[in-house]
Amino acid sequence: MLRRESFDEIDQRLAAVGAKVLTLNLTRDAIAARAVDGRRDTGFYEYISRFAGTDAGIVQHLQREQAAIGERAEHWSALPHTAQSGELPVTYLANVARSLMT
Repeated sequence: MLRRESFDEIDQRLAAVGAKVLTLNLTRDAIAARAVDGRRDTGFYEYISRFAGTDAGIVQHLQREQAAIGERAEHWSALPHTAQSGELPVTYLANVARSLMT
C-alpha cells in the first residue's frame, strides 16, 4: 500500500508536468469477464489469486481496488481527474484520453 506521504510527493511531481488522471470503472460482470475468465491460466490470474482464493473473491478484491483508486484520484490528488465507464467503446475512450492531452 502506498503511504499518503509518498502519494503526495509523486502527485506533486506529476502536477508540475501537467499530468491528468483518467480512471475507467468496470461493473462486477466486466471485471469477472476480463480479469478472471479472460486471464485464467495466466501469470496474472495466479498472482491475483494470492489475494483472494476464489473467483468471486478476486472480483471483490478488484472492485475494492477500483474504488480505492477512484477515491484517491478524487480526494487525494491535485491532478485533474476524469472518470469514465470502461465499458464504453474503445474509440470513444481513446478520444477522451486524447482530449486530456491537450
